[in-house]
Amino acid sequence: MADRASELLVIAVAGKSEDRPILKAVKISLPSTGADLMIMPGMGIIPELVHGELTLNNAKGCILEGDGYLDFNKKFRLIEDAHLLMAFTALILSKVIRSKRDDTLIDDCMVIITSLLAVEFNDESFGVFQLAGLYKSLESLVVRFEAELVYMDPVFQYEWKRDAKIFGLSKKTRALQRKSALDSFLARVQ
Repeated sequence: MADRASELLVIAVAGKSEDRPILKAVKISLPSTGADLMIMPGMGIIPELVHGELTLNNAKGCILEGDGYLDFNKKFRLIEDAHLLMAFTALILSKVIRSKRDDTLIDDCMVIITSLLAVEFNDESFGVFQLAGLYKSLESLVVRFEAELVYMDPVFQYEWKRDAKIFGLSKKTRALQRKSALDSFLARVQ
C-alpha cells in the first residue's frame, strides 16, 4: 500500500548490546524531508497492493517505546498473516456462495474465519500455533476450492492462479516462527 501510506514504522538499529543489535521502531510521517518513497513495479501477484522502496536520508521521526523487533516487527508479521488468511478465506467463501457450488466449503471457511476472530495475539506462542493450524486448514480448503474453479469465470480463475502464489512467499518464515514458538512453549512447560 505504498501509494497510500501516510505514516511508516521503520525498524532501525539504535546500537548494540552483547553483539546483538538494539532495534527500535520509528514512526515517520509522509511526506517528510529526508524520506523518499519510490513506487515499485508490480510483483506479478495481487497488483492492487502497490509496493515501494523507502530511502532515508536524515529523516525525522518519533522513536516508539519498546523493542523494535519483539514489540513491533514480530507482532506485525503475525497480524499480517492473519489478515492475509482472512482475506483469502473470505474471498473463497464469497465465490463459493455466488457460484452455488460445493456448499461444504462454506463450513470450512466459517471455521477459519471464526477461529481467526479468536486468535490471541498477546500470547505470542499460542497465536503462532493458532495461525499455523489455520494455514493447514486453508491448504486443505484451497485444494477443494481449486477443484471448483472450472465452474467460475475465466478472469477470476486467472487472478486466483496468479495471486494464490502469495501463500508460498512467507511459508518459510511461518515455519521458523512456529519452531521458535514451539521452543519457547516447551521451555516454559518443562
